[in-house]
Amino acid sequence: MEHHRYTDKFLSKLYSEIDFSNWFFFGDRMMGFNQWSILEEYPRGITHPLDKAHEDAVNLMLPMFKKIIGGK
Repeated sequence: MEHHRYTDKFLSKLYSEIDFSNWFFFGDRMMGFNQWSILEEYPRGITHPLDKAHEDAVNLMLPMFKKIIGGK
């Protein structure tokens, strides 16, 4: 993960506090939800993806959520 975290000591400290093994990224490019929804051309409101993007995102994230909480 190479973002802007090494350009600022405060960002470096913040990133060191986050356990990214329990984090969900969209695709190989490690995108966030908004970036992913734009790339996948989901319908959008003025500034945010609409319901279909949220529904599909949940389905993509479910296996990771189940792994984190123990399959419950």
